[in-house]
Amino acid sequence: MEETSNGKESLDKIFLVELVKAASWGTIILVVIAVLLLGAKQNIKEAIDFTLKRAVGEVYYFVSNPVVKQDIKEALEFMSEQPSKEVKKLLADPAFKQDVKEAIDLWHSDKANPSGKLSETK
Repeated sequence: MEETSNGKESLDKIFLVELVKAASWGTIILVVIAVLLLGAKQNIKEAIDFTLKRAVGEVYYFVSNPVVKQDIKEALEFMSEQPSKEVKKLLADPAFKQDVKEAIDLWHSDKANPSGKLSETK
């Protein structure tokens, strides 16, 4: 290395050499990271695909199980019967029948205003 009177030229050369080394290593690191990310991206895609296929298979197995089919059938029958039982019980209640009768009588009586609001009873 050639030194000048103030040593500036040698520092410039050292800086330039180190900058070239750092840039080359930086480029190599970026290439390696890009390759690793592309590989990881493919692995992630494969993992998602595997998970989806596995979930579909499990659901199909679960639904095709005869015990599960029977349980689902019984649950649907129970849910369809419950409202009708509740309505029958409600209609059999004498207090409810009286309330409905009074409401209908009040609606059709002359105590109802044309606006639909009930007038005060005395």
